[in-house]
Amino acid sequence: PEDLHKATGIVAENEIKARYAGHEVLLVEDEPINQEVSLGLLEEVGLQVDLATDGIEAVDLVVTRSYSLVLMDMLMPRMGGIEATQAIRKSHTAEALPIIAMTANAFADDRRQCQEAGMNDFIAKPVNPDVMYATLLRWLARREV
Repeated sequence: PEDLHKATGIVAENEIKARYAGHEVLLVEDEPINQEVSLGLLEEVGLQVDLATDGIEAVDLVVTRSYSLVLMDMLMPRMGGIEATQAIRKSHTAEALPIIAMTANAFADDRRQCQEAGMNDFIAKPVNPDVMYATLLRWLARREV
């Protein structure tokens, strides 16, 4: 695939498996069913996944580990995605660590809030695997440039 930024579904899935298997990602999600679905999709393409159940855990993990990217739920107990992203951005630039919002609230205002907090992109819930893989590939590929 010449243009990975426009890769779709199966192409993106195969590219992640081929080029990024073993990369570490952080999944920040408090809801057990969403954890299970997202973990399954990420592990399916060979990514190594750490799980944080709220923003406080996420901030602690990002400080101690080196992730290729972070998938951040928006609404969580203790600390939500916006606050966690703002805390992470104090030590990691947007170029250094892509943070992708995962939320059921796909309205323009929510997207704007995510961007203002320092998030790089957005995946709507319920997660569509093709969209998730295309988004992951876009940000994993950018880190190599």
